Amino acid sequence: MIGENPVNYFFDNNVYDSITLTYSQSRVIIPRSEKSKSIGRVMKRFLSYIQSIYITNLFVTYFWAPLHAFLFYKVFHKAMGPISSIPFKTFEPNKDTVSFSFTIKQYLEKKNLLSRLKKEMLAKSTKDKYVRDIFRELPVSLRAAAYKLAISDLDLRSSVISYFGFMPRIHDISILYNIPVGDLPEEGSKLWHRDSGDCDYKNMKVFMPITDITSKNGPFYYLTNSEYFSHHKVLSADQNSDDPWVKNRVSNIKVDAVGGQIRSILNEKSGTRLLIDTVNTYHKGGLCESEDRLMLQISYHPNSYNKTSPDDFSEEIEFLKNNEPEFLTKEIVSEVMRRATYLNQGKLLRTFKFFVFKLGNVFIYRK
Repeated sequence: MIGENPVNYFFDNNVYDSITLTYSQSRVIIPRSEKSKSIGRVMKRFLSYIQSIYITNLFVTYFWAPLHAFLFYKVFHKAMGPISSIPFKTFEPNKDTVSFSFTIKQYLEKKNLLSRLKKEMLAKSTKDKYVRDIFRELPVSLRAAAYKLAISDLDLRSSVISYFGFMPRIHDISILYNIPVGDLPEEGSKLWHRDSGDCDYKNMKVFMPITDITSKNGPFYYLTNSEYFSHHKVLSADQNSDDPWVKNRVSNIKVDAVGGQIRSILNEKSGTRLLIDTVNTYHKGGLCESEDRLMLQISYHPNSYNKTSPDDFSEEIEFLKNNEPEFLTKEIVSEVMRRATYLNQGKLLRTFKFFVFKLGNVFIYRK
């Protein structure tokens, strides 16, 4: 098993392509009556009130936030300081990112893949038809190139380690294809939000445009106000909406009212890399007006609670082993070990991490 000896497992060609360790979180969805929904809304309003009073601010600032940090850095991980407190950083394109973007675009044009996908997306009746992850629809050679970039980009690695105090896992990689859809309003990920449900405490995502970004193809925006660098302090959102595409989203009016300092990757060239903690930083994007957008997204997650299981990159690693055997063998082994460590956690530890995650989303101060 990979969890028993990840290093030997990595080099064992007979079993390597059977990396299938995952754990699922199944749940039964029980229809709720109107009465239970009403009670739920009242309880949420009461909790929102508690979260908005000054004494809650004192409790969160001087008790829960330090305790949460201690659990994350010292109990769940063995972080080494100093740890950076700036949750975003931008890097200019380099030859590797420019070459990757060019290769992806060249393949998509040659196969005329985007034209087919766009027709399929527009034919959907769901609200998410404006975006599609096409990463798994690419050949393994291109997926391996993205994985190689996630591991070998020294700018990203050094910044991620500085922000976490340790090297987190590569949780998932996506190539997001966004298209303009005239009848869809600004909602969902196109409204201000944080990814507070993705994982506990913090994460880091790379947003790298494959197509040049303009005002017409869904620029990515984020707030730079330092008072909102922590998910323990939040902006009031629409808590009472039953629409999941509006619930817990923050309006542009609210952001303007608090003096939101907005930055974007507008007019950035392909190959530019924005590294950002989306758990702690308000952001929005993907509202294409008249042009399509392609964006590489790489997510680095800690080994605290995560909502989803990490992606399986065994095919991509196998491709690199067979075609680029000299490439960063040590780093790939370390990455496989980090994934195995996360997947092989005991049930009691996973339960405790989930409990801390839930407390982290309750003990907040709402403005």
